[in-house]
Amino acid sequence: EAALPDPAAASGGEEVMARIMFTEAQDEVTSDGSAALDRLAQELQADENRRIQLLAYAAGDSSQVNQARRLSLSRALAVRQFLIEQGVRSTRMDVRALGNNVPDGPPNRDRHAMTRPTVYLLRMAVFLGLVLVAAALLFPRLQEAFLANAVLNGMIIGVLLLGIGYSIRQVILLRPEVAFLEHLKREASGGLIFPGSVQSMSPPRLLGPMANMLRERKGRLTLSALSTRTLLDSIQTRISESHDISRYLIGLLIFLGLLGTFWGLLETINAVADTIANLSAGGDAAVLFDQLKTGLDQPLSGMGTAFSSSLFGLAGSLVLGFLELQSGQAHNRFVNELEEWLSGLTRLSSGGEGVGAGDGSVPAYLTALLESTADSLDSLQRTIARGEEDRQEANRNLATLTERMSVLTEQMRTEQEVMRRLAETHSAIKPLLQQLSEGELGGGGLDEATRDHIRTLALNVTRIAGEMDRGRDQTVEAIRAEIRLLAPMYNLSRTGRERATNIWPGFVDGLATLLLVLVFVLLVFMVGQFFLSTALTSRDTRLAELTSRLNELSELLALERQANEDLRVDVSQLSAELQASLTQRDSLSERLAALTEQRDRLAGDLAALTNERDVLANRLERTEAELRERSAELSEAQQRVEADRETIEAQLAEVRSLQDLRDRLRAELSELELRLARAETESAELSETLGARDARIAELEARLSESRATAEARAERIDRLERQALSREEELTAQIEALDALRARVEARDAELAELEAELAAKARALTAAQERVSTREGRIAELEQFLAEREAELAELRDRGAATRAALAEARDQLAQTQDFAMEQQRLSEEAQREVARLNRQLVQLRAQLAALNEALEAAEARNREQQVQIANLGERLNAALATKVQELARYRSEFFGRLREVLGDNPDVRIVGDRFVFQSEVLFPSASAELQPQGASQIARLADTLNAIAAEIPDDIDWVLRVDGHTDRRPISTPQFPSNWELSSARAIEVVKFLIAQGVPSNRLVAAGFADHWPIVEGASAEALSRNRRIEFKLTQR
Repeated sequence: EAALPDPAAASGGEEVMARIMFTEAQDEVTSDGSAALDRLAQELQADENRRIQLLAYAAGDSSQVNQARRLSLSRALAVRQFLIEQGVRSTRMDVRALGNNVPDGPPNRDRHAMTRPTVYLLRMAVFLGLVLVAAALLFPRLQEAFLANAVLNGMIIGVLLLGIGYSIRQVILLRPEVAFLEHLKREASGGLIFPGSVQSMSPPRLLGPMANMLRERKGRLTLSALSTRTLLDSIQTRISESHDISRYLIGLLIFLGLLGTFWGLLETINAVADTIANLSAGGDAAVLFDQLKTGLDQPLSGMGTAFSSSLFGLAGSLVLGFLELQSGQAHNRFVNELEEWLSGLTRLSSGGEGVGAGDGSVPAYLTALLESTADSLDSLQRTIARGEEDRQEANRNLATLTERMSVLTEQMRTEQEVMRRLAETHSAIKPLLQQLSEGELGGGGLDEATRDHIRTLALNVTRIAGEMDRGRDQTVEAIRAEIRLLAPMYNLSRTGRERATNIWPGFVDGLATLLLVLVFVLLVFMVGQFFLSTALTSRDTRLAELTSRLNELSELLALERQANEDLRVDVSQLSAELQASLTQRDSLSERLAALTEQRDRLAGDLAALTNERDVLANRLERTEAELRERSAELSEAQQRVEADRETIEAQLAEVRSLQDLRDRLRAELSELELRLARAETESAELSETLGARDARIAELEARLSESRATAEARAERIDRLERQALSREEELTAQIEALDALRARVEARDAELAELEAELAAKARALTAAQERVSTREGRIAELEQFLAEREAELAELRDRGAATRAALAEARDQLAQTQDFAMEQQRLSEEAQREVARLNRQLVQLRAQLAALNEALEAAEARNREQQVQIANLGERLNAALATKVQELARYRSEFFGRLREVLGDNPDVRIVGDRFVFQSEVLFPSASAELQPQGASQIARLADTLNAIAAEIPDDIDWVLRVDGHTDRRPISTPQFPSNWELSSARAIEVVKFLIAQGVPSNRLVAAGFADHWPIVEGASAEALSRNRRIEFKLTQR
């Protein structure tokens, strides 16, 4: 087929494209094609300004790409040769062999669509989503690691975010490039490029040079092999520049991670240095290791800082590495597609561009293939060189580690030799120490301190041996751990030699971190080994010192034995004499102490009995005066009973108090008699036992204090009764004044009770002081005992001292003389104590006679009290009769009140009469869990108030009545801010009813509110009926 437009239709420099059809699978032009080419040649010769573009296609499927390309190339060459033969210059022709890129028929533009960057953006988004999910799951630990070095870790996070944004931007910037290239491919596939098409498009960043070349060629879509190579190199350079920034950010992350690692290691080294400086040299190994473990807390914190920064740096580099990988894949795919498309556009000859015309030019795709192969070879050589450098570096590291292992092996051998020598020394010295500890070397002449020292030496040597064994095990375990750490390093180095591939940048940081950790672990082991060696050295020094000291002790022991043999006889005689003098002195001291204590006790008993006699005499006189005054008061009170019942009642209370006072006085008198008898018995037993007398002293002092307190309380109480009698005579004018006075007396009695308690406390303090005096005497006894113990210690010291035996003997004789003088003095004091005891016995007899006279006076007072008791009984009977009359009157008014109240309330089922009480159900008066009166309940309470006011007007004023309002709840608990329990609820309801009654005119002094919670149920049980009946308000009219 030939599709030539009419020559007249061509105008304005429009390019003409002819589609020439060949025989199937042949490169010979058909006859029709030859005719068409003749007409085309004539047209071109007629117009010198025209150019022609030859597009050669060949049929074939995807498996026959190379075959189709060769066929299209040979067809294009055949057409070109035919036109040259027809006189058309080669410079006016652009020939392109497209193979089977475009099928027969109209071009399909969709087949020329390029790979979109959306796929890579989606991959990047999915990867970032997974990273965010992992970060969310590990957020607590990541937060803790981040806070370990917040500033540096924040910089790492910022660089990571910047790198993520930059990588995503590089992929997004490919969109206009792909769109521009697709436009060019579609235009080229359509067979016609209009002159203004390339100039009108906005060129993107990467394809800007190619667009400029096309503009220079005025729309001709043809490039030479050199231009294509230049364009591809320019695009690769621009892409490499963009990737350099990403690689720099990855390197910056690794650098920041390493910076944090070194910063943490610097802190660790400083902390380890401080720990080493703070360790005390020459101390116990266990203490040193404890100090070392305590001091390693700060170095471990520094390691945490180092590892956190390394973690964030490595993780960030891995994330940016993946994004950079996706960005590189997107750019590589774009460049590959561009290179594949440009290989079909490259001219087969350069024409007038410096290469001679003809068929000898090299195809562009072959040149590109050769150049790509050369680049690949260069890259392979660089990779091999880097692998060789890495291998050499790994070999150097392994050599260094091997040297370190050799040094550690030598140190282990040295330590084992030291340990072996120490073990031999321990084995040699252990029997000697055991013999010394058992006393086999020197018999029984070693003192206890020497034996303890020898046993301590043996224990220290045993402990040193154990510490040596433990140190050896720890060293072996440390070396094994180092070997375990070195094995992966060796395998990793061997793997690196076998695989000469490109290594991920983060691996370098991981390897450096691992080496730093290994160095730190080795540092810790070296420090431990240093202090262990120091401890062993100190143990050797200490062992040598102990050995030399042991030799000195052996020599001293021999000298002591020789001296002791000479002085043993003198020491024995001195010990016998001294023992005899000590025995005599101890017996005299005990006798003197017993007599002194007996004298003190008798003096104390005599003084106590004398004071008790005086107190009882004074109390007897006051009691007689009180009885006389009370007799007069009773006669006057008998005359005033009918005039004022309140006065009679008050006097009856006073008479009863006097009766109680009399009974108490009688009981106290009996108790004093018993105590007197016990005192007589105890005075006879004072000389029998020291413990019994001490107890009796405390008991007598306590009872004496009680008697004094009781007597003083009785005297004060009698005075108060006298004042109260006078005040009652003045208070007969008004009943209200009498009540106020009674309240005042109650308060006064409370104050007096407080005074009595204060007096009792004072007596207790006096008793405590007496006990302290006894403790002081006991302390004196303890001091004497200590003095004797010191004497005995001095004697023991005299036995141990061999060199100063003669001086000690003279001192002992002087002490013996002093002891004899002391014994004579003690005997004299004992005789004086016996005389004092006799004098105290005589005073005790006189005291008993005085007590007998006192008992007779008390019996007379009791007779007079019995007579007055008869009169008091008569007055009580008359008063009870008067009170019964008042009670009957109050009962009559209560019955009248209940009767009227029953008429007012009617037959209300929620109001019941139980005994002497009116019962209202709580549901009638109050809502549930509330203390506010309902209107229905308020009306019933108002009627009750009217009835009460009517009855109150009829009750005489001398009847002291009150209306008690009791609140009750059920057993169910309540807990609200207003009512924490049923106590508050029941009390609040009772008070609310009382307030309402006061508002209705009931006198407030006639109302009493009480809350009983759920403690007085009417019906037992938890049923609804029982709970309802127990929720109630009760009214009771009673006497105050």
